[in-house]
Amino acid sequence: MFPKIYYLSEPMTQPLRCFDSVILVLSLEGEITIKKDGTLYSDDSLYLINESELYEIQSRSALLFYMPSELFRAQKIDIFDQHFIMQQPDIIETNLIMLFNFYQNQEHTSEPAQKLLAHILQDITRAKSPISQTSSDILDGMIEFIHQNIQQRVTLEMLSKRFYVSTSHISMLFKKRLNISFHEYTSSLRIAKSMKEVSTYDKKIKTISNVWNYPNSTNYIIHFKKYLGVTPKKYKSLSIKAKNIPLKTLVSDYDTLKQIKFESFEKKKDIYVMIDDSIITDRPFSYFNLIDIGPYDNLEMIINEPIFSYKNFSNYKLTSYIYISESFEHVMDDYKHEGITKLRKLLKTHAIALKLSNIESYHFIENIIEELHFLESEHLPTSNKKGQLLLLLDIDTISLTDMKCIKKVNYDTKILKAVDITDFFIHKKMLNEAILHLNPDFYTIDFKKIKQYYQNKQHHLSYSKIQASLFDFMSQNKVGQKIIFVNYDEFYTPTTLSNKGLFLEQSLKSRDFLAGATIHFMQPFNAKQNISIFDNIENKTTFFFLGIMLLNFSKYACYYGDQYVITRTLHGYNILAYNTADYTRNFHIKIPNNVQQTNLLISIEILNNEYGDVDSMIDHTVTNKRHFPDSLKFKLSQYNSPHITVQQHDFDQGSFTATVPPKSIALITIYT
Repeated sequence: MFPKIYYLSEPMTQPLRCFDSVILVLSLEGEITIKKDGTLYSDDSLYLINESELYEIQSRSALLFYMPSELFRAQKIDIFDQHFIMQQPDIIETNLIMLFNFYQNQEHTSEPAQKLLAHILQDITRAKSPISQTSSDILDGMIEFIHQNIQQRVTLEMLSKRFYVSTSHISMLFKKRLNISFHEYTSSLRIAKSMKEVSTYDKKIKTISNVWNYPNSTNYIIHFKKYLGVTPKKYKSLSIKAKNIPLKTLVSDYDTLKQIKFESFEKKKDIYVMIDDSIITDRPFSYFNLIDIGPYDNLEMIINEPIFSYKNFSNYKLTSYIYISESFEHVMDDYKHEGITKLRKLLKTHAIALKLSNIESYHFIENIIEELHFLESEHLPTSNKKGQLLLLLDIDTISLTDMKCIKKVNYDTKILKAVDITDFFIHKKMLNEAILHLNPDFYTIDFKKIKQYYQNKQHHLSYSKIQASLFDFMSQNKVGQKIIFVNYDEFYTPTTLSNKGLFLEQSLKSRDFLAGATIHFMQPFNAKQNISIFDNIENKTTFFFLGIMLLNFSKYACYYGDQYVITRTLHGYNILAYNTADYTRNFHIKIPNNVQQTNLLISIEILNNEYGDVDSMIDHTVTNKRHFPDSLKFKLSQYNSPHITVQQHDFDQGSFTATVPPKSIALITIYT
């Protein structure tokens, strides 16, 4: 079952009664002016018309979602003799547009569409208010009296005596304020109120006419057919599709409705997050980092880093390799003894990644591993820690035959191979059988090499085009989740790097191929903004905190939605919401129905250029940060973190709304 949707092309000239249904009116052009039972409303873009309510839409260009009572009965909801009010109209509006999109795509019978419809029906009937409202207005008082006594025959004379006004004045009030005669108002209301017996119960027409004080069943049938277009017996057999709102300016044909676009909504929209355990089945966002420390000269800052230093690498929890991006030949040529000593020390404590240009370098490393093994076995206590070495191999200078000679394990050190296939991508070539037969652990794509190629060709190509072309290349070659992105920030503009939501969105696009990616260890003072885990005053960057957040989505299955990711953990749900827009965006979150406890604790961590970035705490008057004292660095490191708040929400009262600032990321944890 699905609502009937109408397009209102022109304002209504006469009011209508809402029979056996609830109607939602959604504007396509901002605010709507609508009159309901004589009260004028004009401040909102969405209105709910309750069962039996008299309404007149005085604006044009709106969608009407006509929802007969059987839709609600399927959800065990009684709409009769109720007055519902919308607690979260923004959420309902977002959901209605999603529902309309299902209809436009002819997916309205799909399971997601039916689940969404069920949520909408629950949301619009969640909150109730008294049908009668206290008012000093004389017409409001008359309307309340009519509603309370409609089962009996209410006349102008009765109202005249009760409210001390003439019958002619009452008739004038109804015509002027409601645009309907007193007789039409009461007659249509009696039929509307009798619809509960017609739709819900299998009662005889004679019985219903007696209950509602009609002289006979024929008289009731005549009145019923006047407003519903068919007899009560025929009405019972009608499907939702066959039922209509009798208004000529309403259009319901599919071809017209398919052309309607919510342009203003697309420019500034909220996000609806509907948690459903059955769809959280996608691959976790799991990857490792290659911490680029630059040349071998920088080994010192990793090996001899004091434990309480602000840039202590041991605090970085994401799976990582220490990546020395300078070619290994420099160790062999420039400072052989000193380099070997440092490399041995590094192999004992960290997983490392080395860049090799020839097979001689591998044999040199092989000797270092063997010497380290014998040194430890003879002079040092046996360590249970096994080393790991990732070799980035240049296919232009190392033959495939030589690559096959590289061992997978050398004593206790595991050796992984990553083959550079950037040239194949640049020249639009498929990977040959020899490389596929080599079956390396990983493949590398070097974005610096790509950028240099296009610069030499004097040909500009945007990152989005390169990304799309790269994804096609990886799909065609079926490389799976085996790609290491090297220097991928070469194509990122300052706009992308400063917009943390946009950066995450770009990163998630690579999830089907990404195995690892390089990230700078330190941000140099004289360098442009780059992706690093520590800034130039040795404090954590937003990219550091983002890596920590992403750890939550690396162990369990995920669902990737529109600007959010969901995962289910042992303690509840994690939602990573990212706002790429330059305005604040609301994420409305609904938990599954099977979560029994509905009053839950929720933590929200906000990450952006203000929260998680030390620079946001440093005034522009500070022109030189090179000589900050350690005590100041320590203070900054203590205060530098995402902004966290803890809330409690009763999901029985509706969805939880998380407000995410512009260009930001929010880690939302719901503790079940």
